[in-house]
Formats: sequence, C-alpha cells, structure tokens
Amino acid sequence: MRVDKFLNSVNITKRRAVSEDMCKNGVVSVNGVVVKPAKMLKLGILLPLPI
Repeated sequence: MRVDKFLNSVNITKRRAVSEDMCKNGVVSVNGVVVKPAKMLKLGILLPLPI
C-alpha cells in the first residue's frame, strides 16, 4: 500500500492530497528515511509521525 493512501485510510489525514504534501515536505519517514508519497509499505516497517 502507498504511504499517502495508508495515511488517508487510517484517518491520519482527511484528504490524500494532504498526506502527499506531508510526504513532500519531509514530515513522513519510513525507518528513518524521508520518502515520496508513492513509496510502498510492507509489514514490519516503522512509520513515526509527529503528533
């Protein structure tokens, strides 16, 4: 599943465009690496988000 779709599906953001902007601005990282919105997620990776 794509990072931007995941953030939208678990209700972190209300719109997918917002989650895309979060990825592009460096807010979202996967295992400590800033990723693009199209990065595919797999089981067992860490996705820390500032709250």
